[in-house]
Formats: sequence, C-alpha cells, structure tokens
Amino acid sequence: MIKGLINHKVRQVAAKPSTQPCSPVKRQNTPKKRGPKPKPASKPAAIYPEVLGLLRERFPRIPSQVWNAVMSGFHASLSELLAMLDADLAGDEADLELLHLIEDKIPEWTYETGRRVIEGVLIDQSGQWGNRLSCPECGSQSLRFKGYRPLVVNGLLGAISLSRSRYRCDCCAAESYPLDHQLGLTDGHRMLPKLQTMIARMSAKSPYAEALETLQEILPTKFCLRTQENVTHTVAKQALRQQQTELVQAFSSSKMPVLPAPKEAPPPGSVAAV
Repeated sequence: MIKGLINHKVRQVAAKPSTQPCSPVKRQNTPKKRGPKPKPASKPAAIYPEVLGLLRERFPRIPSQVWNAVMSGFHASLSELLAMLDADLAGDEADLELLHLIEDKIPEWTYETGRRVIEGVLIDQSGQWGNRLSCPECGSQSLRFKGYRPLVVNGLLGAISLSRSRYRCDCCAAESYPLDHQLGLTDGHRMLPKLQTMIARMSAKSPYAEALETLQEILPTKFCLRTQENVTHTVAKQALRQQQTELVQAFSSSKMPVLPAPKEAPPPGSVAAV
C-alpha cells in the first residue's frame, strides 16, 4: 500500500458504459485447399555463434531472433563504450573530466544498453495469441488478428520501442492488444508499472512541479506535468481499491479474529537492557 496517495488529488471518473453483447459472426464454410502443405518457416541462424567466449549452444532456449537482436545491440554498445573511453582517457590527467565520465557518460551508456537489451527481448514477444480470440467486450469469438502496430513506452531506463499484435472484433468493433495486459499498459499512460509507482510516490511527498523536476534529473525519461498528474491519480485509485478489497476480506470471514499470543514475561530479578 502506498501511503499518502488517497487524498484530494484523486478525481472522480464517470463509470464506463457497459457494452451490449451481440451475436458472434458466423464462419463461412470454405473448401479445403488441395496439394502439399506449406513448409514451416525456418528459424534464423545465429549471427553471433560466440560472444566473448560464450557459445550459442549453451543457451538453447533463447530464440535465435532474440539472440541476434540482443547480441547486435550488445556489440554496438560495447563498441560505443570503448570508443568513449578511448577518447576520454587519451588526454593528460589534468584534462581528464573523470567526474563527468563516471556520473554522466557511463550511466547514459548503461541506460542505452539496457534499452537495447529490452527491445531485443521484446522482438519475439508481440502478444500474438492466435488468429481468433474471445472478445473481452461482447464475449463473442470474433476478435481477429489484424497485424502489428508500433508503440513507444516509458520505463525506468527510458523510452522503449516495441511492436504489438492488434486484434479487432468483427462483432462490436472493439480493439485489443494482449501485450498491453502483459506489460501492465491497460491504463493508457504508456508507462511500465514501476515507473508509475515511482511517479506517484514522489508526487505524494512533494508538489507536482517539484516532483517532476526531481524525477527528470534522476531518470532518463521525459514526460509532462499533466501526465504526471494523471499517473498519480491512477495509482491512487488503484491503492484505494486495494484497501477496500483488504477491508472486505478482513471483515467477511465468519471466524472471530484471533489476537496474537502474548510475549513471555522475563524471569524474576532480570533487568532489561537499555
């Protein structure tokens, strides 16, 4: 539970109107195609079969396209790091801006490397769960796969570019992105949950403008004051719902509450240490 969030900053939001269920679209019976079945697409070969003495065969469960994307980003980041160190450490000791190197340049390189690794991992995770799913709005089996859509989300390491699967219902025209549910992006802020929690905590302890200035000094991500307010309201309402759920669970049990066992009294003549 995040303390200090359930206050006057929480706004009242109108309830979302319920969607009327409709009948699912009937599938047309199409004749089966004759001839040999198409061969499955072959997996891409590893571009980097060995990295710093680590063989690709030691990690067989990593998909080849994820391995290639992560290793490609790692090679680019390592090359950039060595070039940066070669340029900054080439001068005299008096000209060396050591503090700027370890406080600014290397952390920025670390953030960039982390973003590349995350994007490499997500290259094989688009949220495609099949060609037809059940629609969460009307309940019909008419949610069809309609391709991919690019998206940029903010996290603790900065902006991350990804591709997500898009589904559209033939019955009620609702759209759904399964990857959004996996990444906790269902509130429309395009921010990962830990970043939202950090924003809400800072906003609960200080004014919005001051919290925004502090967050943008310590994090490699940028957002406006309005986004910060909206995120804080969302996290506060989630905390309020969690509190109400805990209260209902605490008082709904038919059993009488049991007090904790009392602590044993010290033996006679003993003195407590101060």
